Amino acid sequence: MAHEAIVLYRQLMRAAKGFSNYNFREYALRHVRDDFRQAAALRGEEAERAMAKGREELVSLRRMAAVSQLYPQVSEHQALRKLAARCPL
Repeated sequence: MAHEAIVLYRQLMRAAKGFSNYNFREYALRHVRDDFRQAAALRGEEAERAMAKGREELVSLRRMAAVSQLYPQVSEHQALRKLAARCPL
């Protein structure tokens, strides 16, 4: 069980690092760390439920990270340069 939890933790952290946006990425990483800290003391059936929830979260996190890659974040500076190029004075 402990080995499975470590494997799941690593998979979740790897998936969380897949976000292109810094804020989403850091939120996901913090969320994974916090959830695992809270679940560290669980035993028996509660631990199994937490692992099942973690596997569901992994699928969801991978899907969200993939969508995040489809729509890259444009910085404010880049957006202003594009706007200035379209609107000559």
